Amino acid sequence: KFPWHSSCPINVTVKNQAPMIINEHNFDTLAEANSSFGGFVTRVWTNVTARLLWSYKFNSVPNTTNLTVGAPDLATQAFNLVILTEHMDVPSSWVCSNAIWPDDGFVVVVRSDDLAVNLYIIAGKLVVSPHFVNFFCSLFFTVLIVGHVIWGLERWQNGEVFRPFYGEGVMDGLWWSIVTQTTVGYGDKAPGTGPGKVFAIFWMLFGLIMFGVFSGQVTAFIEEQTAVNNIADASSLGGFTVGTLEKTRNLNLYTVFSFVNKNCKDMWECTDMLDSEKIDAIVAPRADVVNFFRNSELAFLNCGNKFKIVGNTIPAEYLTQARPSVRVCGYGLAVYASTYLTRGISEVIANMSRDGTLNALMQEERNTIYPPTVEDETCIDKSPWELGLIVTAILLLMFYSALIYVSENATIQKLVKNAFHLEAEGENVDQEPESSEADSGNGSGEKKDKPKKNLEEEEGDLPPLLSEEHVEEMIESSKRLGVFSAMQATDVRRMQREMKEQRYLLERMLKFFALCSGIVLCSLAAMVGILMVIWGDEIQIADYR
Repeated sequence: KFPWHSSCPINVTVKNQAPMIINEHNFDTLAEANSSFGGFVTRVWTNVTARLLWSYKFNSVPNTTNLTVGAPDLATQAFNLVILTEHMDVPSSWVCSNAIWPDDGFVVVVRSDDLAVNLYIIAGKLVVSPHFVNFFCSLFFTVLIVGHVIWGLERWQNGEVFRPFYGEGVMDGLWWSIVTQTTVGYGDKAPGTGPGKVFAIFWMLFGLIMFGVFSGQVTAFIEEQTAVNNIADASSLGGFTVGTLEKTRNLNLYTVFSFVNKNCKDMWECTDMLDSEKIDAIVAPRADVVNFFRNSELAFLNCGNKFKIVGNTIPAEYLTQARPSVRVCGYGLAVYASTYLTRGISEVIANMSRDGTLNALMQEERNTIYPPTVEDETCIDKSPWELGLIVTAILLLMFYSALIYVSENATIQKLVKNAFHLEAEGENVDQEPESSEADSGNGSGEKKDKPKKNLEEEEGDLPPLLSEEHVEEMIESSKRLGVFSAMQATDVRRMQREMKEQRYLLERMLKFFALCSGIVLCSLAAMVGILMVIWGDEIQIADYR
């Protein structure tokens, strides 16, 4: 259907770029030169030209050479074609065939090992994250208001739990609101009035809801930190930072898949950024990825490549402007022969795909294109157990358990004291000093020998005896007056103590508010000064009209 005369030779220029094209030797004759090439693309081209009965000659160029193709040579009547084995923006004067590689297209590359995230690092990030700061500030104002409310409801009838004085009572309410909302419930403070109990019920339910929402935010934050491990294909790239090649800039891949784009000069730069976690994935032509893995020898690393392709090839309907990477091109400006040749190649490729020849060649060359993982006895999966941390925790647990046992066992304590020659405390401490004979003679003798007064001699000086009724009345009046005086003294002392406490707390509160105001004013002044130093004359006062 597409005959071509042998007098018009076809010169095919290719890059010696494994695994698509493999050329290990150079030969002088046409047959030797053609047979020296191997690889998937070479085998496909051989089958195509055999079906079309075309003769050709391969010309190999280094990988760093830019492929070019010019108009036919009128003197030799030779037509020039090039086989592309990587993505390339061809000039508008070229005409190209359809893809000759079934796996052609764009793919997603990620790290082979999942990103390991330390829970302590996540907790540190969470504390300084907007989620936690906003929640903490809103929680502080909420519990402060609730503390005032419960104090106002309980201070009159439950003053022993929620003390009447403002400073102490609000602190009691604040403590109760925090303990109740967090569902801890120490029980040291509880409302005793009906309105206080009803308010406490609603506050408990509100606390459950608020902490449930906050727990969901914490879970979402942890999943966000490890979300990069869930990249499975191009559809899951939204929101991630993804590297793309400079030569694919015109495709605007970031607008199709909604990711943050970072351009790379080549695959070397992209993989370096991926390895250093500057980007989360790479979107690149599969041909460029496969060539890079083989030429950089990443595909032959022991225990496997540290990068991998995930998902299938991105469907062509998502990238309507993208062209195949592995194809045959020729110079087509005012030269119909190139269009004729590339159309014949495209038709034969379609026939090979329908009859299964293309898939059979792909299966035979699969290990060449995708080398199997190299593994030996040193390739052991990393244990999920932190053995160092576990052993340290067990040793500390044993140490403190032994310490508690020793501190509670009297026999062991005695042995330890004897071993370190420690003297028992408390011995010979309660001995009382002996009293001297002189002191006993001088003191108690005089008292014993002191004569007692004779009551009969002093009877004339005593007042008349009172009756029993008068004595009882006097005793009862004395008791009443004494108790009343004691109660008055106690009240006065309590009021004086409360006044001192109130004065002290008010002074502390005034000092605190003054300090906070000073800090706020200094911070504002520093911010304004920094802005004036940085922006200078660019700061302008808005004119609202």
